[in-house]
Amino acid sequence: MGKKVIGTILALSIAAVGLFGCRRLRIEEPERNIRLTYVDWDEGIALTSLAAAVLEDRMGYRVELIMEDADAAFAALAAGDADAFLNVRLPIIHKSQVEQYESDMIDLGISYNSEESVHKYVRKGLGSDMPEVALFLKNFKVNEAELRDFMKSMKEDGKEPLESARDWIKFNTELINGWISG
Repeated sequence: MGKKVIGTILALSIAAVGLFGCRRLRIEEPERNIRLTYVDWDEGIALTSLAAAVLEDRMGYRVELIMEDADAAFAALAAGDADAFLNVRLPIIHKSQVEQYESDMIDLGISYNSEESVHKYVRKGLGSDMPEVALFLKNFKVNEAELRDFMKSMKEDGKEPLESARDWIKFNTELINGWISG
């Protein structure tokens, strides 16, 4: 009788596995999404495309690019609906928006100097939510020659800006590595 009970239990166990399947315990990584807002200016498109290509291809993030006017970009950043705005021109063009939303944003410094300094602003909390992204964006800087070179190749190759950025990155790995590792 003991063998019958064991046999029955074994048969039921096998049947249960067959019906319900074996499920592995999966520990899912948090989603690696980032939202970059930008305005439709050549410089903004170039800087945002470069950052997006690095974030996707080298750092494993899924990037959503959000093109909007400057007021909407600042509002999205301040509300947490965007993570970064990389083409904030100071001290004149975006002064009023920065003053309006400064308590909800963090300035990660200058990415490019021209007639006005081009700053990188991120939403509050990005540094704790995505520290490697915050470090990358803080280190993300180009000089005038680098930006001009990329913008020229972007216009001449006829590709979408993100694809042009991927091509440009292949030839500038030392610069990109510095952005990522600091």
